[in-house]
Amino acid sequence: MKTDSYNELTELIELAEKVADKAEFYKNKLFNLRLQILVFTICTFGIFALLAYMANDYNFKTDNTQFSILLISIIASLIYIFVLVRQNSRFKKYYFHEKKTLARLLEMTNEFKLLAFDNPHLSVIEKAMVEMRLSRINFNE
Repeated sequence: MKTDSYNELTELIELAEKVADKAEFYKNKLFNLRLQILVFTICTFGIFALLAYMANDYNFKTDNTQFSILLISIIASLIYIFVLVRQNSRFKKYYFHEKKTLARLLEMTNEFKLLAFDNPHLSVIEKAMVEMRLSRINFNE
């Protein structure tokens, strides 16, 4: 006979699994955004170096088409980097919120696990399943 504490425990585990998946999604998103920021920053500085070389070596005038294209590319890249940095800070906030929620859920889960495991009607397999599900939740950081 499954008790209310066991049912509540399984609900908490399901919620913790969903929150852990969401935290992992935000972690991956943060990694991708940081990689994009790095690549675009390197490209922007490369374009800037090319622009500086061309301006110094060829004495370009400000009405030159190549100079204008490079300048617009730098400005567009800087705007894109700014947008990526803003997204990065937003996803970082979401990620830490999910990790905080997951920590609280795991704390509650441990409390309910003690209550549910005190039930003599709970089978060894059900206890093992709970333990396995809890061990699969990634809470590394």
